[in-house]
Amino acid sequence: MGRLGESMNQQRSAVVLCSLLLASLFATLPVVAAGPPAQIVISTPSTVISSDGVLQMEATLYDALNNVVDGEITWSTSNGTIEQSGLFFPWSAGQVTIRADHGGFNDTVIVTVVAGFGQSIEINTSAQPRAKFPFTLQANLIDSHDNPRSGQDVVWTVDGMYIGQGEPSWTPPSLGLYEVVARYDQLEEQITMEAIAGDPYEFVFADDLIVRSGDGLQLYPDLVDTFGQKMNNTLAGNKFWDVENGTITPVGFYYASAPGIWNLSVRAGAVWGNSTIRVIPADASIVEIQITPQEDVYVSGETYLLEAIRTDSQGYSSPVPIPIGNWSIDNGILSQVDDEVHWTPGQTGQFSMHVVDSDVPASANVEVMHGSADTTRLASSQSSVSAGTQFALVHEAIDSFGNVWQTEANITQTDGVFASVDIFNSYVSVMPKQVESIGFTANYFNASTGVLHQSQWSSEILPGRLAFIELPESGTEVAADSYLDFDPQFKDAYGNTIPHVAVNWTISGQDRTLEIRMADGKWYPTETGEHEIRANADGVFAAVRINVVPGAGTSLLTDSDTGLTIEAGVSSDLFVELVDVHGNTAPAESVELVSGDFVLFEASSSGRGFWQLTGVTSGVYELELAQGDAEHTIPLTITPGQPVRVITGMANETRSQGEVTLITVWAEDSQGNRVEVNPDQTSLSCTSGKATHIKSDTWEVELEEAGSDRSCTVTWNGLISQQFYDVDSVLLSGALGSTNTAVSIIIGLLLMIFVVLIVLIRRGNAKDEDWDEDEFYEVSEDEEERLIDDSEDVVDEVLTTPSETPQNETYSEPDLSSDMRQQLATKAGQVGVMQAAPGTNQGETGWYVDASTELQYWNVGDDGSWTRVQ
Repeated sequence: MGRLGESMNQQRSAVVLCSLLLASLFATLPVVAAGPPAQIVISTPSTVISSDGVLQMEATLYDALNNVVDGEITWSTSNGTIEQSGLFFPWSAGQVTIRADHGGFNDTVIVTVVAGFGQSIEINTSAQPRAKFPFTLQANLIDSHDNPRSGQDVVWTVDGMYIGQGEPSWTPPSLGLYEVVARYDQLEEQITMEAIAGDPYEFVFADDLIVRSGDGLQLYPDLVDTFGQKMNNTLAGNKFWDVENGTITPVGFYYASAPGIWNLSVRAGAVWGNSTIRVIPADASIVEIQITPQEDVYVSGETYLLEAIRTDSQGYSSPVPIPIGNWSIDNGILSQVDDEVHWTPGQTGQFSMHVVDSDVPASANVEVMHGSADTTRLASSQSSVSAGTQFALVHEAIDSFGNVWQTEANITQTDGVFASVDIFNSYVSVMPKQVESIGFTANYFNASTGVLHQSQWSSEILPGRLAFIELPESGTEVAADSYLDFDPQFKDAYGNTIPHVAVNWTISGQDRTLEIRMADGKWYPTETGEHEIRANADGVFAAVRINVVPGAGTSLLTDSDTGLTIEAGVSSDLFVELVDVHGNTAPAESVELVSGDFVLFEASSSGRGFWQLTGVTSGVYELELAQGDAEHTIPLTITPGQPVRVITGMANETRSQGEVTLITVWAEDSQGNRVEVNPDQTSLSCTSGKATHIKSDTWEVELEEAGSDRSCTVTWNGLISQQFYDVDSVLLSGALGSTNTAVSIIIGLLLMIFVVLIVLIRRGNAKDEDWDEDEFYEVSEDEEERLIDDSEDVVDEVLTTPSETPQNETYSEPDLSSDMRQQLATKAGQVGVMQAAPGTNQGETGWYVDASTELQYWNVGDDGSWTRVQ
């Protein structure tokens, strides 16, 4: 058991070790780039489009980790056409499936295509109107692709009378043919429709069927629809008759027997007809209604006389006075004047009147039409008028009972210039386009009354439905610390401005509606770059791209904040960025150097934000930069540039043969900065004697050869410089040192000899005195001091006496312009070597110009020595 436990522990340890190795292996796996496409996703700004428009779609490929990858997209559509760029052109209205494919992957989107702008009108004739039954007039607007859409704005007229707009309900007043016209904008379609009766509803018998006992009566019931409109009574099928008393044949011939009022019925399928038939004795009386004057149609507001005509058994008939209470009618006013009953019709339509005389009833059907116009008006088909919505103005007359009917008039337009207007006899068709005031007036002369009626109508055209949203121009720049007032302009299809529409905002794919609405339409960006702004309102989209640039800089940032080292005379680029309050950076393009003439500072051609530094004076400095209120300082080190000239300098202004002098050697770059020479790589040779290096930049030159044409030639790093100087000759070729030293010694000897001679002369003149050799050589202190003073005066006179210089041969100077002389002097100063004048070869005897523009003549010996002659 112990061994078994030990074995299990070893296995467990091995499993743990393998797990740790696998974990470390996965942890060290590198992050790979985007993989192959794994899915494709279609994005579209809208899924509803008119057949007249186009729709730009986009498809994006993603790998298994939802990283965007590149690839070719193949587009296809179930209807219409689509370009490989994703631009879709619809055809037929309906649901269209658009598909994007790539390498076995695909995505689809369903787009609803609706009919476009109408090109023609198609009136729906699938149904036939029925007289006195409401009938819906329908028409479709057919677009350029033969797609129909509902003609909601179509204006309808029937027999020249305005019916309505859109899909109005029209009730044919009677059976017959009607001319139906549909108009929309400049389009018109006309057809002929026949109004027929409705479905068989019932059989209607004549009122008050009366027959004498023993007589027969052929019954002809009318087959009518629900509105009592007659039709062929055989349309209901075979008839089956039934009567309460008497007999009736299958063809409807009734034989009366017992007097009374008997129920009578007829049936044909599901259609019934019920009535009563009065069988009266042969001497029974009957009653009829008579209206005076007798008219086919009675006029509302007019007064008519009602009379009951009674007929006795002998067949005599005469009017009889009937009380007003025995009369009844559903329309108008009944009044009694003396023994007469008068009727004044009111509302238009068909009505029934009834009278009862001695239990004998009588009925009559009457039709009432409108009366004379009491007033007129222009009535609009729309409660409010807006651009792009067609409406009609109908001229209507109104009588004293409020009956309204359409009537002809002289209609003229009084206001408005932009709308499309078609004026007809009794109505006006208007298609508003621009926001404006529009008005019409109508004149109607009533010939029956001799009254001229006038009516006016005016209204303000409101903007139509939203069609366009105007946003700031694409490419507009806004600072990240500022804001952009979108101030969207809403326009209808005719360019009219709509005062306000609630907008949904999307910025770079994120919904920012609440934020922008709370900011009263302003957007406060924080991130720089290009942002896509999308506005959506009432199904209308608008999109622009706004470029957000960094705001006002609060600080500057460079690519050399830790320090910059440049070489004098060599241009170097420094990249400077402006940092705003949000940390956004942008190339700084208006940077100024705060102070310092040690460097040249100007814009670089490398691009935006790059500034060119050219060192002038070598050293260590603080480079202070500023743009607006932003300031920044970086350490700057300027090292000397490449040497362009070697310069020498001698310590003494006067040099004498036999002495030594010091010469200092250094170089300068193009900006005049001192560059130390390397003594080990420097060659110095002098024509006056040997040159020995002492320290760093100093050499000692021995002045062994006298002359005014002595020179030292320095060569270092490919540069050459010559130092010309004069060496004054001394006595004994300098064996005693300089000339002053030799002269001082000789004068001292001569002075001593002169003193001895004076002493001898004075002693010789003193004859009475004995010769004393010691006294001869003894000189008093006063005499010695006087002799020394005299000797010093003689020495001073000798030293101050100018020496005569032998005159050499003179040479005529060449004719040099001041510009040529200055050019040669400039070059001599740059290279450190005198430049040959025109006519003289460099390095040979002739005329030379030095750095001070002085023209000199030099003789060059065979041994390479230079002697100034002039």
